[in-house]
Amino acid sequence: SLRTLSLCQNSIGAEKFGELCDALAVGCSGLRELDFSYMLACSEGGVSESLVGVQPLCKLFCGQSALGCLKLHYNCITEAAMGAIAGALGAAVGVRSTLRVLDLGQKKLEAEGFRGLGGALPLLEGLEELGLFATGFDVGGARALVDGVGVTGGQMRRLVSLNLSENALGDAGVRVLQGFLAGCCVGLEFLNLSENRIEAVGGLLGVVRGCTRLRTLNVKRNNFGDEAGRELVLACAAHVCVGMVNVALCGVSEEFANELFDCGVPGRYLYVVNA
Repeated sequence: SLRTLSLCQNSIGAEKFGELCDALAVGCSGLRELDFSYMLACSEGGVSESLVGVQPLCKLFCGQSALGCLKLHYNCITEAAMGAIAGALGAAVGVRSTLRVLDLGQKKLEAEGFRGLGGALPLLEGLEELGLFATGFDVGGARALVDGVGVTGGQMRRLVSLNLSENALGDAGVRVLQGFLAGCCVGLEFLNLSENRIEAVGGLLGVVRGCTRLRTLNVKRNNFGDEAGRELVLACAAHVCVGMVNVALCGVSEEFANELFDCGVPGRYLYVVNA
C-alpha cells in the first residue's frame, strides 16, 4: 500500500484536492510521509488558503495510523485554516504518537495561528522535529505559542530539533522562549535562530544555560557584535553538551574563526563557525 506521497510544486484546485484527500482517507490509512509543499494554487483559492480548503486535509489526518512526516511549507494558510489543521492533528489519535516531523515553514502567521498550533503541539507526543522558519514568528507569536502550550499544560519532551530561522524574534522574543524551551522541551538538541534580528544575547544565554541537552546552536546573521558574541561562545563552551555554535555574520571577532575552542576540560572542544 502507499507509504509516501509528494505533490510539492503542483497546482491543484481545492475541488480536486478535496477529492484526492477523500480517496486517500478511505484507501490509504498507512501513509508515512505527506509532502504538500509549494502548492502554489492556494494563492488562487486552492489547497490551503481558506478553512474550506483544508477540511479534506484534516479529514485525511484523522484516518492515519502511521504518519511520520508532514510537510506543508510555503503554502498560504489563514489563521482559521491553521487552527483547523492544528486541531485536526491534535485530535488524530493515530497520529499523536507517530508524527515525528512537522514542517510548517515559509507561511506568515499571526498570533492566533501560533496560539492554535501551541495548543496542539503537546498532544503530538512523538514529535521530534518542528520547522517554523520564515513564519513571521516575533515576540507576539512567541507569547501566543507559549500561551497555547500552557492551555494544555503539556510537554514536548521528545522534541529534538527546532527551526525558527528567518523570523523576527529579537532578544525580547528569545527571552519569552527561554523558560518554555528549558521547561517544556527538555530533550532539545538542535536550535536554529539564525536571521532573527537579535541584537543582544541575554535571552540566548538563558537558552544555553536552560537547555541542558543542547548540542548545536545556530545564530548566524544576527547583529549582537563582538563583546556579546564572545560571552555567548564562552557560555556554550561551559555547557556540558554544546559541540557547535554558528555565530557567522554576527560581528564576532575573527579570534573565533572556524576553529575548535578549548573548553578547559580534557577532551572537550567547541566548534565555532564564524565565516
